[in-house]
Amino acid sequence: MDFFDHDGYMCLTCHFIDNNWTLQKRVLSYTFMPPPHSGLALSTKIHNLLCEWGLEGRVFSITLDNAYTNDLSVDTLRDELNLKDLLVCKGDHFHMRCCAHILNLIVQEGMKGVDPSIVKIRESVKYVKGSQARKQKFLECVSLVSSGNKGLSQDVSTRWNSTYLIFAKCYSSSSGIPTLGFN
Repeated sequence: MDFFDHDGYMCLTCHFIDNNWTLQKRVLSYTFMPPPHSGLALSTKIHNLLCEWGLEGRVFSITLDNAYTNDLSVDTLRDELNLKDLLVCKGDHFHMRCCAHILNLIVQEGMKGVDPSIVKIRESVKYVKGSQARKQKFLECVSLVSSGNKGLSQDVSTRWNSTYLIFAKCYSSSSGIPTLGFN
């Protein structure tokens, strides 16, 4: 399950192994999740979607990030499914932490040591992308010192690799930056 943007959209996906032992993946629902985004509200929404798809008794585990409301949601859902004796091992392996989210938290913590550099790069990218004239001038300068037309992109705090990508792009474009001469 993933939440997208501040409007509270939820994506519920299902991963399973079919009769031929082939991993299958399906999007079950991409739906608006109205406030409140409490553990109980999330649990109710997920449970309703599982019932709607006829999967209430066929869930082994659920993968979510480490948000407090997700912990409450999983606990509530686990208790509800356990009351009906629908979980393997009483749900001992029901809540799986999202590996990508954990990796992102680890990388974000590790990058705190280079935070001043990250801030400078982010501000520089925002400045260049802030006007079409600056963006065009930047691309012209980069094309003078390197082959290929490399643009700049903003990083996203929930995707550690986006921060890496802005570092890589800035490094490969760095020899063109001193020639910008913005006024």
